[in-house]
Amino acid sequence: MTTIDNSLLVRNAPESLQIETTSKCNLKCKMCSLTTGDTLSSHNPDHMSDEIWGKIVPIAKLCNGVNLTGYGEPLLNKNFLSFLKELNHEKIHFGMSTNGTLLNESIANELASLDYLSHINFSIDSPEVKGYRSIRGGLVNKALTGLKNFMAVTRFPERVTVSSVLLQENIKDLANFPQILAELGAKRFFLQGLIDQNVLCSEYQLLHEPDLFEFLDEIHHKCNEYDIEITTSLAERLELERNFPNQALLYFSDDAFAEGETKKCGVPWEIPFIDREGRVFPCCHGSRDKLFIMGHLQQESWDEIWNGKRFRDFRLSLLMGGSIVPRICQSCNAASRGSHPLAYAVEILPHKSCLKGKHIKLIAKNIGPYTWTQADPIRVGTAAPRDRESQLSHSSWISGTRPASFKEKHVPSGGLATFEFQVESQNCPDEELFELVYEGETWIQNTQFAVKVSPWWRRTAMKISSLIR
Repeated sequence: MTTIDNSLLVRNAPESLQIETTSKCNLKCKMCSLTTGDTLSSHNPDHMSDEIWGKIVPIAKLCNGVNLTGYGEPLLNKNFLSFLKELNHEKIHFGMSTNGTLLNESIANELASLDYLSHINFSIDSPEVKGYRSIRGGLVNKALTGLKNFMAVTRFPERVTVSSVLLQENIKDLANFPQILAELGAKRFFLQGLIDQNVLCSEYQLLHEPDLFEFLDEIHHKCNEYDIEITTSLAERLELERNFPNQALLYFSDDAFAEGETKKCGVPWEIPFIDREGRVFPCCHGSRDKLFIMGHLQQESWDEIWNGKRFRDFRLSLLMGGSIVPRICQSCNAASRGSHPLAYAVEILPHKSCLKGKHIKLIAKNIGPYTWTQADPIRVGTAAPRDRESQLSHSSWISGTRPASFKEKHVPSGGLATFEFQVESQNCPDEELFELVYEGETWIQNTQFAVKVSPWWRRTAMKISSLIR
């Protein structure tokens, strides 16, 4: 049986928070749990109170950002803009999602004035009148007008995305969207994989769409034509749906989990979900079941919830896999099956890593059960925010966001790994944060560290210190 190091079950703070500021909405999307009453907060739809919000802000200060996205339309909450202004005043980076139908010129101007609004997403599932009404029960012109209002005043158009959930019903319409987005000034289009959030979703999955390959190619072709950046969520699942549908069935399988097999998901360590009543869940999917309430902000402190017994037991069950995989995880089709990537556990050894000069050496101990090989893409990555282009980037790096991988051919459990990289000494900042990442799978817990430059030196003098989170 796999031994789980206790350090994998706790963490000082999440990377981010996902916050539901309301469980009311002015639309009736077919694929939403709010429409079918499948979330706990939808049983008594209302807005988040000032009291609950006041408990969230101190927690948000511990994180690298927050995401104000739940199952409702946030602009329905009359206090929503004041919530955003408080985050902005506290210099907390935040993102939000809206259907755009309520975003008038006045609200657009207020949002555009917030420097710490790092991302705003407009959820618009079809550019066509009939298709939008069928999916969302509303008027697409209102949504597009909201997008137009914001694009007219934003100073940062690159922070705007427009997302469409991929359904059988809308995939034929989406090739018409890139031209409309380009005309409105939007530059980023996000195709969102459908997650089974209610009992109706299985009817709309693309597994049953025989012409998926052709439709997706046409969408990408149109995005290239109109200079629209296109990305997808659940990219691995979508690729299987396109080319190997039988393998994609693993995402949707109800078969029992083999020993050591689990869902390859790091969300319960990274992005907990807080509903409008202050209940804390491992993820938004978990908000459908009272058995997966990890705590309540009105009754417990954040420390008692985040690293309390319920959360630790949940994480342990997900890591161990097999028959004890949490039921809510078994039913989720956002993550594939396999060995949990957090089994690649690491302890940073700052006392062995401190160096001065342009050559950085990080020593890390493999505290997981598996031997690392050169086939394992474990790398140093930029952090806070993750995947940003580093000002210390050197020509020898793997990329501007990835300095290096480990040097050893094999790193057994208990062994040491060496990550060495050069840094650029010109115009460098006083400090940059990095973190270890298992490429394509997960950011490795408790591995964030700082590369510091003493500002009073004119030459580069680097020190590595652990900032274990």
